[in-house]
Amino acid sequence: ALAISQVKNYTGAIVDIFDNPLYGVQITNERSQETIISNCKGRFSIRANRGDLLTFNKVNYLFHQKQIKSGKKMMILLNFDTQLIMQKIDERDVTLHDFESPMDAVLCQPLFLVDGEPSTSNSQLIPLEEGDVYNVRVIKGRIVKDMFGDYSRNGVIFIQTSCEYQRRVKSFAVMAK
Repeated sequence: ALAISQVKNYTGAIVDIFDNPLYGVQITNERSQETIISNCKGRFSIRANRGDLLTFNKVNYLFHQKQIKSGKKMMILLNFDTQLIMQKIDERDVTLHDFESPMDAVLCQPLFLVDGEPSTSNSQLIPLEEGDVYNVRVIKGRIVKDMFGDYSRNGVIFIQTSCEYQRRVKSFAVMAK
């Protein structure tokens, strides 16, 4: 008898290293090429067969793949793409003012990551209102030093914006095209 694989909905959640839900992650079933986006709580539901390979992509995070093995809920952890983030910092213009080099300017302040997007200065941050921020973490020490090297000498401020803010920014980007 032939075994017919059944397509069913597989669900899961996607988080970062701080267990924050990740909104806007692109999830693709490599067999069917169906693509969906994770919601504000990092949750997703995708049609697939057991054995299908799912890929998870989000800017500034490492690419991740997961093969479906059971009907259990999936928990996906995406790690920061620290090389890409550091490359973006290197490419940004840094206001020199009283500094001898761009690196000196970067090393005198913390590194800001807003939804994984780097900023080397709080003046470069998009003006965020109180309701725009979901979570803020300030971390110093070996964990961020191992991830971001000298860029994290004065710590890293991780800012995760709210779902409402992310939707608003996304809708403005679509209208601007």
